[in-house]
This record gives sequence, structure tokens and C-alpha cells, in this order.
Amino acid sequence: MNENVSHEKKALQELLKANVALLNGRSEEEVLHGILLGLKALGFDRVRLYLLSFNNQFLLPKAHIGMDESFQVRRVVDDRPMQVLLQEKSPRLFRAEEVGPSPFGATEWICAPLLVEQNVIGKLSADNVFSQRPISEADCESVALFAAQAAAALAHNRLTDQTRQQEEYLSRLVSSSPIGIITNDRHGKVTLLNDRAKEMLGYSA
Repeated sequence: MNENVSHEKKALQELLKANVALLNGRSEEEVLHGILLGLKALGFDRVRLYLLSFNNQFLLPKAHIGMDESFQVRRVVDDRPMQVLLQEKSPRLFRAEEVGPSPFGATEWICAPLLVEQNVIGKLSADNVFSQRPISEADCESVALFAAQAAAALAHNRLTDQTRQQEEYLSRLVSSSPIGIITNDRHGKVTLLNDRAKEMLGYSA
């Protein structure tokens, strides 16, 4: 019991570090690497994160710790654990005798889906191929927590990218508009003046 409490406490401490990194505006790569470091600190030998391609046909390698050149693009049709995650949308402990051999040489490993609005966008996996430490149910819960954190970081990054793209699009639209556009704040101070408005008012563009 005390061992489980200690395990959960350590998991929460590592998650807190990842949260701080996300809130401090670190890059997606830095945040994901921090999440994987936190998960590895719980005692896993190797951790890896894949993202699904837009057509859900491929697993794209995104980040890892401890992997070799076998960490490559995989077809979902060839990845039985990913097929299970897509159906069940919950973390699972997989064993080679149940789903076939792992391409990474592990006899057992954990996979947890990355969920954004109940849509699976990838998976987080961990194993103990070197130490051969048995994987427990508490380990499954920890990987699920870190997978949720990774999914939140990816969703945040996508939303930020979308917002930036929309702002750039609107800026180009306003700038190139043949109609003069002027905006002001509640105090009447001009906050935006597009090129056409400058021409109409006699300012140089």
C-alpha cells in the first residue's frame, strides 16, 4: 500500500513539472520531452510517443527516450495494440503472447491513448525491456495520467497554431482590403488603420 502511495506521489510530482513547463510557454517538443522524462523517472526503461496521421493509417514517431532506430513510422493495420486503443480508448497492458511480438523486443508493455475530445490522436507507450521489472496496474494508471498530460499539451499547441493562423489570415485580409478600415478603442484612440484608409486620409501607406 505504501509503495503505491509513493508511486502515485512521484507521478503527481512529475506531472506538476510538466504542467509548469506548459504554463511557462515552452515549446511542444520541450513539454513532451519533459513528460517522457517524468514517466521514465517512475522506473520505466523506455518511453515513446506516437501521433496518428490525419487519415488514421499511420503512427508517426513524435518523441522518445531510450529507443533505437526501430522507432519509426508504423502502419496502424500492423499495430495490434493501436487498434485496441482506437476501439477501447483506455490504457492497456499488452503481452507478446496475447498480441504478438513487440517490434521493440519487449515481452510486456503499456499503451495509453492520447485523447482530445474523446478522439484518439496517438499513443504513449512504456516498457521495461532491460530491467525486466514487472509492470503493475499502478503503472498503467501512471502512464494514463502522463498520456492525458501529453494530449493536453498537443491540443494546446494545435489551438495556439490555429489562433495564430486565423490572426495572420485576418491581418492579411484587412491589410489588402479595397475598403478603408479603421478601428478604435473605447476611448476613441485609433488602434488599426489599413492601407486603403491611409490613402483616403492622405497618409503615406
